[in-house]
Amino acid sequence: MTTLGARTVNDFYTVNELQEALRETEPGWCDTSNSSDEMIMSLPSLNLDEEAKRLMVLKSYGILENDLCDQSFDGYTNLAQEVFDVPMSMICLVDMDLIWIKSAGGIFHKQMKIPRSEGLCSHVLSQKQGNGMLIINDTLADSRFRFHPEVTGGQKVRFYAGTPLVTPEGQKIGVLSIADTMPRPKGLTYSQQKRLRDMATTAVYDIIMFASDL
Repeated sequence: MTTLGARTVNDFYTVNELQEALRETEPGWCDTSNSSDEMIMSLPSLNLDEEAKRLMVLKSYGILENDLCDQSFDGYTNLAQEVFDVPMSMICLVDMDLIWIKSAGGIFHKQMKIPRSEGLCSHVLSQKQGNGMLIINDTLADSRFRFHPEVTGGQKVRFYAGTPLVTPEGQKIGVLSIADTMPRPKGLTYSQQKRLRDMATTAVYDIIMFASDL
């Protein structure tokens, strides 16, 4: 295991093994021991079979515990901060119980890994409507997120926008996100949303190129 008993897809070799493990115990992001009623109600639903497939695709790229491609990710987070005029940006990969932070700009998380239950990006993966993005104009005005650790903790996130990193297999393996300590009532314009999605798409190309060199 990676840290404090947290499970990672790298511990498993087949989809069947992973499916069995997911069924035996809830994924780490479902830990509600320190959650409010609002947070518990807002937890995204999870199809365990689909989650197992998603995790195996993530594993296939070989980048969870490899930091060789992180420098290229820094270019995206630095650009995102500049383009969207935000103090925080992040590229992360969403594992079984953990969120691996591959690049973080500004005052976002400084550690390499956080529990999956503590990341807003876990909710991005569950978005089914529209373009797959999660945009929260004001976290304190949204009962689903006002007590979230990234809102009440050191980051004090008030505005958040995240778009998934979607592989050619159609799996969402991670998230490119931006955040601000001030709310943004108007959110992002259509062109801004497209720009963020385009950056995420290019980041996936980098992941594919990195995996091809392994």
